[in-house]
Amino acid sequence: MPYIYEEEHKEALRTHKYHGGDNGIAYLWFYNPFANKLIEYTPEWIAPNLITLMGFMNVIGPVIISYTIMGPDLYGPVPKWFCFFFAWCYFWYRMFDEMDGKQARKTGNGSGLGLLFDHGCDAFTVGLVTTLAMKNISNGNNLLSMLNLATTSTSFHLATMEEYYVGTLILPVCNGVSDGSIAIISFFIISGIYGPEFW
Repeated sequence: MPYIYEEEHKEALRTHKYHGGDNGIAYLWFYNPFANKLIEYTPEWIAPNLITLMGFMNVIGPVIISYTIMGPDLYGPVPKWFCFFFAWCYFWYRMFDEMDGKQARKTGNGSGLGLLFDHGCDAFTVGLVTTLAMKNISNGNNLLSMLNLATTSTSFHLATMEEYYVGTLILPVCNGVSDGSIAIISFFIISGIYGPEFW
């Protein structure tokens, strides 16, 4: 039996239009202008979901490398090169995450399924990035790591519920998505310079 079987729900998915905004400082002053400039040079034949997938691969790749080289637990040491590598990859994940919606509007290919794919990738990314950060500081496999993971995942879940019930998702100034990404990138760059033991 399909998950969406009532006609009204299928129609709602077909006609869904995303309503949202980001008032974050990093978004207004950096991500949005830079993503708009990149979209000008992005060919129209590139699907928005492909941009989403390319961004998500910038998270999945480092996670696979981390688990392969350093093991699955949340203990270090994490090599300095990996910190720089992940900072670079996470920057491009965030940039592609900004670009996919702009490409959808540019090409007229926005859809409810595209939104589900985008937010689905974002939901996985929240947990994976938290896990890599916990590994970077050698937090260990303990209750604190589980609480950190639960806190970040819950905040994403609640924001998604807000969008569902309110009909819009407006991110405030100094939000965890755009402004928080600058903190995450800085965290990994500092770890690459001084070593994860700095924390």
